[in-house]
Formats: sequence, C-alpha cells, structure tokens
Amino acid sequence: MPDHNSRSTISQGARAWATSLDFVFSIVALGFVGWLIDRWRGTAPWFMLAGLILGLVVGFYRFVKEALRGAKPPTRPAPPDDDSTP
Repeated sequence: MPDHNSRSTISQGARAWATSLDFVFSIVALGFVGWLIDRWRGTAPWFMLAGLILGLVVGFYRFVKEALRGAKPPTRPAPPDDDSTP
C-alpha cells in the first residue's frame, strides 16, 4: 500500500504535467486560431504569429500563476471561537 509521501509525489508530478501541458496547448491552440483567421482573411502569417505570441503570454501567465499557487504554504483554518456566553 502506498504511503502518504508517495501519493504526495504522484500528486505533485501530475500537477507539473498538467501545468506544462496547459502551457503548450495554450500556444498551440491560439496559434491554430490565428492560422484559421489567416486562411479566412488571406493575411498569412500575421494572425498565426500574433496567436503564437498571445498563446505564449497566456501560457506563461498561467504557468506562473500555478507555480505561485503551489509555492504557498498550506494555510490552517482559524480555531473555532469557543465563546459560549449569551
């Protein structure tokens, strides 16, 4: 039976994969949208380049946001108020 430490390692690995795939797919998806607009408007390669750059910015933003979220120490909930005075 896996212990808590190995589950934490698997969870961290899964989060790292998800973050890196999110970064790559942001670039690919927005580049593809730009390519489609280029085909429609006949302006190749300008919208594709804009889509790739925008995808890079969005992907990097999401990557940093996730990295900062993972770097924060877990917060403990405040202890319950035990005031039983009416």
